[in-house]
Amino acid sequence: MVVSLVESETIDYKSSSQIQTTSREPFNPHTTKWSDVNLVKFGAFITVASTIENAVFYPFYVLKTREQSDRRNLSLLKSFRCHLSATLSKSNNSKGPSLFRGFWFSNMTSIPAYGIYLGIYISSKDQLNASANVSAQFYAP
Repeated sequence: MVVSLVESETIDYKSSSQIQTTSREPFNPHTTKWSDVNLVKFGAFITVASTIENAVFYPFYVLKTREQSDRRNLSLLKSFRCHLSATLSKSNNSKGPSLFRGFWFSNMTSIPAYGIYLGIYISSKDQLNASANVSAQFYAP
């Protein structure tokens, strides 16, 4: 008895839900749709990241401002040494160095401003993209 094997093609029948998922755009890790973003987590992460960024750069902003507002005619090196020693020394009224004096007030005022900026940016971008019938996408750097 001889058995012959015939290669047969398999036909896959797809359900309507599978067809709908394949008609979507392919996943692109460099684009994010704002409808997929959890805004509470996003806001919390922005707050933490903004606070860390301000904590790192705030001493440099203070030194820059003090250097620019200095009215004495000192050389650059003497002026920098004077400002650096004054800011690193503890004053009688504060518990820490004066480099971070006003940090929390500055930080708490910048967080709502950044949130307002992002809200206006996102809504205007969505409105402009909706008028052109283009899906609203946020391009990651």
